[in-house]
Amino acid sequence: MPARTSSNRPKPLTTSRGKSGRPAKTNRPVPAQAIRQGKRSAQPAQKKAAPIKAGQGKAGQGRAAQPLKLIAKVRNKIAPATRKTTKEVKQAPQAKKAPQAKKAPQAKKAPQAKKVVQARKSPAQRPPIATTSGTPQPRPAPDSLWVTVDQYLVDQLVPQDPALTQALHDSAAAKLPNINVAPNQGKFLHLLARIHGAKRILEVGTLGGYSAIWLARALPTDGKLVTLEIDPKHAEVARANLARAGLSHLAEVRLGRGVDSLAQLAAEGAAPFDLVFIDADKPSNPDYFTWALKLTRPGSAIIVDNVVRRGLVADPTSSDPNVLGVRKLNELIAAEPRVTATSVQTVGSKGHDGFTLILVTG
Repeated sequence: MPARTSSNRPKPLTTSRGKSGRPAKTNRPVPAQAIRQGKRSAQPAQKKAAPIKAGQGKAGQGRAAQPLKLIAKVRNKIAPATRKTTKEVKQAPQAKKAPQAKKAPQAKKAPQAKKVVQARKSPAQRPPIATTSGTPQPRPAPDSLWVTVDQYLVDQLVPQDPALTQALHDSAAAKLPNINVAPNQGKFLHLLARIHGAKRILEVGTLGGYSAIWLARALPTDGKLVTLEIDPKHAEVARANLARAGLSHLAEVRLGRGVDSLAQLAAEGAAPFDLVFIDADKPSNPDYFTWALKLTRPGSAIIVDNVVRRGLVADPTSSDPNVLGVRKLNELIAAEPRVTATSVQTVGSKGHDGFTLILVTG
């Protein structure tokens, strides 16, 4: 073994402390035995540190465990609020869901309007037929329901009569206008005459004699019917129909213009009539009414037919002569202090029309 010389002697170590107070590097010579012991003591540190059991103190922990504790302290200081155990995480109450906004109640659907079944338009609701002045308006076809009801009423309340049926047949065969009163209207005239107790009846407008038969049958055996007709052909058919009905001795058909025939009756000094039925040309209605007042007495009744004219009588702008005649008649009646009157509109097989009932009071 070689001898130690001053050159190979270990230099003395000098220590210095750093800022942290821990021993710094030293240059003192380390004995060989200490070096060997340090190597042995360092070997276990290279091995995997044993797990630290809970409850061990500092004396039971190796140097290798110190960094782990330091890390744990740092972690605890940095985010203590964010570290939760598995149990805490499981037990942590879930955040309550924000309450959903309640659905706004949907507005109720407006109830659909029920379909209104439109009634059939009556002739008065239909557009008026334009005509030139002086030309009569064509008569529209009556509503089918009106015809059905009229037929039902006639079947129930107006028995078939051979003389009346034949009168209508002969009038149609002679091509007379189909403007006679309906059967139920004819019976209405008959009943009115009987209720009134009429003995003398005046009719303005004979046509084929259909209404004359109804009126004449209401007379007593000593009664009298005077009916006025301007058309010779119509007068001839009427006389034949009255004769067939056995009423020639009660009914007289006078031929000529209505106004002229009325003036002639007044000139003859004819006795007052109990009932007057006006059913002739409508423009002459004011004249017929004026003469009827002269040929009647207080208590007499005057009936004027076809005064509604499918509702056109209410039209102040109408230029129809028939409508103008009815409107003028209404003005005369309204201004006449010797009468009281009313008008009734009717519907039926003859369409939409009406009549005026006038009572002579003075």
